[in-house]
Amino acid sequence: MRMSEENHVLSIRLSRPFYSENEITRIMQSRDPKENAFKMQAFNWISEMSKSLKFPVRTTGLAMILFTRIQLFYPLAELPLIECATACLFVACKIEDTAKKLREILLVHFQLKHPGLDADAHVQIIDDVKRKVLVLERMILELLCFDFRVRHPHTFMIKFAKSLNFSPSSALVAWNICTDAYRTFALLKYPVSVVAVAALSITCKLQKLSQPIIPRNFCAPTLLTEGAIADLLDLYMHFQSYTLLGQMYPTDLLLGLCVDFQRAQKNSSRPPKATKIDPKIPSIADLYTQSNAQLSSSKQGCTRFLLDCDRNYFEREYKIRVTQEGQLEKQ
Repeated sequence: MRMSEENHVLSIRLSRPFYSENEITRIMQSRDPKENAFKMQAFNWISEMSKSLKFPVRTTGLAMILFTRIQLFYPLAELPLIECATACLFVACKIEDTAKKLREILLVHFQLKHPGLDADAHVQIIDDVKRKVLVLERMILELLCFDFRVRHPHTFMIKFAKSLNFSPSSALVAWNICTDAYRTFALLKYPVSVVAVAALSITCKLQKLSQPIIPRNFCAPTLLTEGAIADLLDLYMHFQSYTLLGQMYPTDLLLGLCVDFQRAQKNSSRPPKATKIDPKIPSIADLYTQSNAQLSSSKQGCTRFLLDCDRNYFEREYKIRVTQEGQLEKQ
């Protein structure tokens, strides 16, 4: 790309697979407390559509991750909830190579939202949904920075469970916990291997297995593992009815597990995790909004999306071109 073209790049966005606890807390503190309940409703919609379309767990889970990522940058009250969930599933099925035609997805969307109505007689409704889904698809791709690298916790969980000689019933519990993890922020905060270890740890507590799970044996830092466990237990405490594990165990048992974990955290010799949030520093959502406003006000500017592995290369090449242009001007 020539330097004259480089000058039109107003915004450079680097893909970010993970966000810190502070960044997420900063955003969610300013949001409506009802947002999480709305998110669970959207997840149920994704699950129902996935069942009708016969999508695998990985596609359903990725759609939930995409929706959670959207929540970080846009208040859910500003978005059409159901259409946004459908768009997430549409993008997820492409990324996971389980693609369905948009027409098929829109028909299932219509049938679930308007049961008993004939789709052929309501073409206008389907076309309106299609326009919304396509606009939302572009928004999702930009939030991803066109980074389609995806990993799921189930793969690691199976390998770890085999090494621990888990029974099929115990492995099933851990599998369901990994699936429930898609409904939390855990997969946007921690590597999937850490989430897998957290799922195995919770399974051992529920199944009363004698073998302890030592996170460092699986290259999972203890603090990160405990953070993932906390996110999962928070889900079971507040939204048990929306989870797979909530259908397998009584409420009292899961609440007791949450209380035991919180008590163990308080009695731990480690200092409590401090969450320092400076209100003067803009959140990632604020920065994203400012970037969009800057692009909207410019007629020639554009955005460059970079993967993290491309960042150093881009910066090095850009410095070389700036140096070369400066030398030419001196001549």
